[in-house]
Amino acid sequence: MRISKTWLAACFAWCSLLLCACGGDDPQVGGETHWLMACGADAECGDGLQCVCGSCTRACASDASCEGSKPAACYDMGSPLLLQRCPGIAAEALGGVCLPSCSMGGAQCGSTRSCVENACLPADESSSSPSGDAGSDAVGPVALPPISDFDAVEADILWSEAITLPERSVTIEGADAPELVGTWTARGCDAARVVGPAEVPGCRQLVIRSDGAGVTGHLQFLTDPPALPLPPVDPDAGYPPGLSADEVSFLSWLPVAGVAYRLRDGRFHDGIFEFVWSPFDVFRDWCAAQTPQLWSLEGHRYYFCAPQDPETQAQLDSAKLDLCLHPELRPGCDDGSGQSGACLSIAACRCEPDRCEVDTQLIFVRGRFAVEGSSMTGSWAEASNAINDDAAAFDKEEP
Repeated sequence: MRISKTWLAACFAWCSLLLCACGGDDPQVGGETHWLMACGADAECGDGLQCVCGSCTRACASDASCEGSKPAACYDMGSPLLLQRCPGIAAEALGGVCLPSCSMGGAQCGSTRSCVENACLPADESSSSPSGDAGSDAVGPVALPPISDFDAVEADILWSEAITLPERSVTIEGADAPELVGTWTARGCDAARVVGPAEVPGCRQLVIRSDGAGVTGHLQFLTDPPALPLPPVDPDAGYPPGLSADEVSFLSWLPVAGVAYRLRDGRFHDGIFEFVWSPFDVFRDWCAAQTPQLWSLEGHRYYFCAPQDPETQAQLDSAKLDLCLHPELRPGCDDGSGQSGACLSIAACRCEPDRCEVDTQLIFVRGRFAVEGSSMTGSWAEASNAINDDAAAFDKEEP
């Protein structure tokens, strides 16, 4: 059933409910901070608005009353579908209300609303399940909220200073449950498959341990015979040593055997285990050994692990520059024929005045798995250009 629009002239029932928001003294909604923002209570709205049908809104008598900075239309609250989707609205309150307009894709509505008959309404929770299809053991990635959910979010920021992203947690929240701790090996894996630059990843293994600092974990890739340990880092040379720029660039999306890729931002709740890991963790010790170098770009201060002066850069190992600088910060690289071409830099480190560290914020893979007994089933969700598997399963090894 379609939601019927109202063109009623009388809106006295809604005037009393929405603080007399209709009439000749309508506020200019285009300048209201919270206009049509998703909400759950009146206190979230302000600006003389109230939370109705999941949106910060006001009464209306026609579509013209809803004109503003975001597309909206006037809908009849007597519509059976609105009465069903909007708890707390009395059936006799037959007035009009402005609701956000949307396409049937619903991306404009956010995570708490869905697009119904071209209007954003509270989502029908009974029609969806966070665990995927009822007959499936796999757990799919969690849908992220759209950017429209943050339209009215404000923060005091000094635009003259660089912003530091928050650190990813290394401990697993809620992982005191004993069923998660242990060694989990990928089902049907083949450790004889080679892992390294330009090769397909082999056998995966999740190792989750508990100590006095909490529960932590890492992802590793097994080979047969076991991989040799990586050599110690040399802060003045590239890493791992001996690799070409092409081979180093592969490490931004292919893992290396023998490296413990940390599980970050881990969370274990209601039998669901979620975490992220980054292929860049192979550069963790190398980046920590670097010395921050001050740069000035268009009047702003930045820090990288290589100097800004081109003449000084020319004296450094080119593989080090590949790991320290973005391609746009380098004048060019030898393409192998004596000509200058685009560099294959991957900029694995981020630096602050007092330290450098591996940048795991940009390149990462998100895992989400359901834990049941000694089995863990789920999927890897791709982020940026990292590895992406549709589904995966792990079995817990006996202690």
